Amino acid sequence: LHRRDPVLQRCRAMVFAVILAMASFAMVAGQPSSLRGSVSNGSVHRPHHAGLNKTRRPRDFWKQSPGNKSDELLLTSSLASANRCGSHQLPQESKCTGCPPMKDGKLCASTTWYEDTTRGSCGCGERGHVDDDYWTLTEYTAAMNCVSMDADDPSNSWCPMQCGGCFELCSTGGTSQGTPTTAGTCRVFKVTNRCGDGYDTNHPNWCSQQMSYEHCASNPSQCRQMGNTNHFGYPAHFDLQDFHRQITDDLGWDNVEVTFEKVSCSQWSGPSDVECQGCQ
Repeated sequence: LHRRDPVLQRCRAMVFAVILAMASFAMVAGQPSSLRGSVSNGSVHRPHHAGLNKTRRPRDFWKQSPGNKSDELLLTSSLASANRCGSHQLPQESKCTGCPPMKDGKLCASTTWYEDTTRGSCGCGERGHVDDDYWTLTEYTAAMNCVSMDADDPSNSWCPMQCGGCFELCSTGGTSQGTPTTAGTCRVFKVTNRCGDGYDTNHPNWCSQQMSYEHCASNPSQCRQMGNTNHFGYPAHFDLQDFHRQITDDLGWDNVEVTFEKVSCSQWSGPSDVECQGCQ
């Protein structure tokens, strides 16, 4: 009888185990994230969407930036007393001035992008998760910071007052901590969700503002105080739905600074007959 070499058998088994482990790791690493703001611990690649071949970085990578915290706060405090609202971070490049920050006679806001297939705080959809081609994922929609969503009840996470409202956002050419872009690109967004980042946990973040943008505009001295704007000193924040890369690919926006104003939803490019069923 022909006897197999036991050493050779063990070597083959070890090689097979290594190949299997590598394949398993590749499958896990390639899993997509659909969490709000892509706040995963690492970059995410989404190859299953047509034309989407970018590596996605976490929305909150600003938290990982090195630097002396005391020096940063001292610099921020100095700038706040001169020409800015008090904030824990400084925008990478801002085209807006004053407190609240303004440009061309309009208030300024920070933006991020996110991916979320739930029907959101405004109940837009007939079930918990909507289909990939549902209007909240394909059109220009956004989550707004909770104090500006409902100044009377900012903790309200279901059907806050601004649900269904529309805002025109125009790029300033600046960015909070992303990539600067061309100024003057404008789009109208419908509000379909609430951003509670920082407010719900009481720490500085994108949506931790303690004053609404209207109150900031009417009371600049109070708006200047630390915590009344978000961690970059903006009185409002818009988290833009980017499930189909309508923000990062089509507009080329990466956490850009914008001016904003509330407008009629007749200016929104999405379908005119849509509604958020949960808030009717």
